[in-house]
Amino acid sequence: AVTQTLTVAAPSYTIPSGHHDGAGTVSITLEEKTATPSKSAQTIAPTTGKVLSKVTVGAIPAAYQDVSGVTAAAADVLTGKKIVDAKGTLVSGSMANNGAVSGTIDGLTTTSYSVPAGYTSGGSVSLTSDIEEALAAI
Repeated sequence: AVTQTLTVAAPSYTIPSGHHDGAGTVSITLEEKTATPSKSAQTIAPTTGKVLSKVTVGAIPAAYQDVSGVTAAAADVLTGKKIVDAKGTLVSGSMANNGAVSGTIDGLTTTSYSVPAGYTSGGSVSLTSDIEEALAAI
């Protein structure tokens, strides 16, 4: 009787001619593997001496998002808004929403106006008439 296991290196076996008593076997060693989905190509190969009979690739999670290109941080996002950072972590924004800003300078005691840090939807800084009145009085 002849017994032979097929492998990747020896994928076939020729049964010798002549008398055969029916007791020999030719077989393969099956193997099942699983893979986790990824963005990169994967080679799923059998272990040496085995033949793949099944490969199961897990499902991509419904909420999966590629966040590798995210560059925003909490300080870049308005307070009360949420983003997912580059690590996939939920982050709450910390940038102040100042809305429309406005200020005045008189040109005498107030010569500058500091716009607060954060988001602004616009606004204006204006010069009062105090400087004109002071110059006219000279």
